[in-house]
Amino acid sequence: GWDGPDVLLMPDFAKDGYFFANNVKLVDGEVKFRQDNKWENNYGLTNGTFVKGSADNIKVTAGTYDVVFDLTNASTPKYKLTKK
Repeated sequence: GWDGPDVLLMPDFAKDGYFFANNVKLVDGEVKFRQDNKWENNYGLTNGTFVKGSADNIKVTAGTYDVVFDLTNASTPKYKLTKK
């Protein structure tokens, strides 16, 4: 559910705009990326493309993941969920 705790992503100080978290436990459902615990700046999928302000979420299956949120090129944001 959306009431669960947010996962804080850590900045990679060597790469401006690159954030990550390791060993994130997710349940079956959906996720989104959002800034500062607010919905004004959120990222999700729209027609399969990762974009800012998307109405759609990212489907996930339960497991432990390494998470990357990459804004090094703000016009083409990227994310990666690597299941362990």
